[in-house]
Amino acid sequence: MPEKGTVPREMNSFIVFRRQLAHVAKLHKTSDDGRVISTAASFIWNGASKNEKRSYSLIAEELKRRHREKYPNYTYERRKRKT
Repeated sequence: MPEKGTVPREMNSFIVFRRQLAHVAKLHKTSDDGRVISTAASFIWNGASKNEKRSYSLIAEELKRRHREKYPNYTYERRKRKT
C-alpha cells in the first residue's frame, strides 16, 4: 500500500490479472497467501496466449487513462534502495 499522501502507481496488465486472481481465490476461499497467489499468477500468465492477455491490456490502458485524469502531474520516481 502506498504511504498516506502518496500517489499510487499505475497498474500494468499483469497486476490487473493478479488482482483478479486474488479476488477469485478469496471468493472461493482457496488461499489468501500472497506468495501462493503471485506464484500461481506468474505461472498462468506466462502460459497465456497474447489473445488471452489482450483483455487485461485493455483494462490496464483504461486504468492508466483514469489515473492520468485523476493525477495529471504524476510522474513515477524510482526510489533508491537502502543498502
